[in-house]
Amino acid sequence: KASVKPGDIITAIDGDKIIAGTDYYPLLEGKAGRKTLLSILRTSGKTDTLTIKPLSRSAMNELLYNRWVENNERFVDSISNGRIGYVHVRGMDSPSFRTVYDRLLGKYRNCDAAVVDTRWNGGGWLHNDLAVLLGGKEYVKFMPRGRYIGSEPFSQWHKPSAMLVNEGNYSDAHGSPYTYKTLGLGKLVGAPVP
Repeated sequence: KASVKPGDIITAIDGDKIIAGTDYYPLLEGKAGRKTLLSILRTSGKTDTLTIKPLSRSAMNELLYNRWVENNERFVDSISNGRIGYVHVRGMDSPSFRTVYDRLLGKYRNCDAAVVDTRWNGGGWLHNDLAVLLGGKEYVKFMPRGRYIGSEPFSQWHKPSAMLVNEGNYSDAHGSPYTYKTLGLGKLVGAPVP
């Protein structure tokens, strides 16, 4: 599959030449999500064309965010040998809560602990929902014939957790660490919130 490689020079975008010393960004305006033709001078001296679909800034930010979360998940997994789960609370809103709920009680249900990352969260209204989710107290283990199959409450996290915070926590992303600490749900880790 053809791609742009180090040393290749993009010489035109949709037939409009890129002139040395001029800003080429205007040649990309309005092209997000649309097929765009690049003319390329390869390091071999050969000329080539390549069709791409440029990303919008929001699509690029989404990819960067997902990569950041995945890297954090892999890091926590690697240093804990899979015993600790990692979730990021992107916003204090319903979609973020559903993601955290799904990860904690799905992917990480069998982990021994969880890191709940609220860094760079601008707020919303989720402090009580997170406190209820993270504040479960195990009251029964189901062990038919001596084999552990689960615990109650099934819909709450009842294992240890720590909450990551930083100077990017605002509004209810400030309220959630306060609630977490006040209720004694676990340790706060990171830089002070505003």
